[in-house]
Amino acid sequence: MIKISKHSGLSDCDCPDCKKDSTPTKKSKRSKVFIVLVVVAVVLAVAGWYSYDYYRSHYGTDQQKIDYEIQKIVAHVSKLMVLPIDETPVLATISDIETLSKQQNFFLGAANGDKLLIYQKALKAIIWSPSSGKLINVGPVIYDQNANNKTLSPATASAPVETGTTTSKTKKR
Repeated sequence: MIKISKHSGLSDCDCPDCKKDSTPTKKSKRSKVFIVLVVVAVVLAVAGWYSYDYYRSHYGTDQQKIDYEIQKIVAHVSKLMVLPIDETPVLATISDIETLSKQQNFFLGAANGDKLLIYQKALKAIIWSPSSGKLINVGPVIYDQNANNKTLSPATASAPVETGTTTSKTKKR
């Protein structure tokens, strides 16, 4: 007769020593649970941020959308040049580049959809192209003293430029 020891490597051993060796310790269980909770928290935080950003850009009020777009564009342009820090620019989207470029050389090289930032206090106009990420032109803004409404306008603009949700016409100097 052959006698088999309880510790001969059988997988169905009921010995307390074998059970102790095969089960994970409480520390390793806790660390695995902690790692899983951290991963879940990070995933939820990232998903929450993207949801908030998406909501802000798609479902905010019109003014919130405009402010958010200005913020994003100023962040891009500020990487390319020093911008005035004491004011928020007026944002316009170029919608008729053919007319603008025929009337003023300032708009040469720009395209429909490019953004025009106008800093009224600093008297500076900037054309930035979102598609290429480049500055197209930078120039002065001249106060039009002959206009009835006494508005500032880019020194070179004279055709419709879309601003936010409205379109405004600026006068030629």
